[in-house]
Amino acid sequence: MASIYMRIDGFTSDGSATVKEIKTKNGKNKGWFALNSFTWSGSRKVAMDVGNMTNADSGKVAFSKVRVSKEVDGASEDLLSFLFAPGEKGKTVEIAFTKPSRLGKGKEVYFQLKLEEARLVNYSVYGVKGSQPLERMSLSYTVIHQKHSYEASGGDLKDGGLVTFDLKEGEMKSGSKK
Repeated sequence: MASIYMRIDGFTSDGSATVKEIKTKNGKNKGWFALNSFTWSGSRKVAMDVGNMTNADSGKVAFSKVRVSKEVDGASEDLLSFLFAPGEKGKTVEIAFTKPSRLGKGKEVYFQLKLEEARLVNYSVYGVKGSQPLERMSLSYTVIHQKHSYEASGGDLKDGGLVTFDLKEGEMKSGSKK
């Protein structure tokens, strides 16, 4: 079964995810905690006026915040602290989508994100009778990196490309068309 994990640079939480470390393109890191969901989107404003399609594209992509949810656990205290005190320039945040290794030992990362100068900008807790409270949060960032992997014909995971966009500079730093 696939799982989603997140880590915030400098935080190591007790009582969070049971995975000891995850190896991403940034190396082996500790301090990962489990997520229930992840959402990110980008959109380009395109006008679709009948008879007037010459300048339909505004040329700018609008980036959403990264939204995640998780059950309350040992990382919750760190997350709330990150909301109140994000640091002068925020923190580096990594998110990794994993699946069980084909060899039956450990996890393999097949999709990963890295956010630079990330800040927790929205945090809420939701609960209903008889269930574990759920945290929902949103992160802003100045640089977003996305790396995909794909399965080769033999089933092995192969590295895909890295796509990086710097919002401060308004420029794609790496990608398939760079």
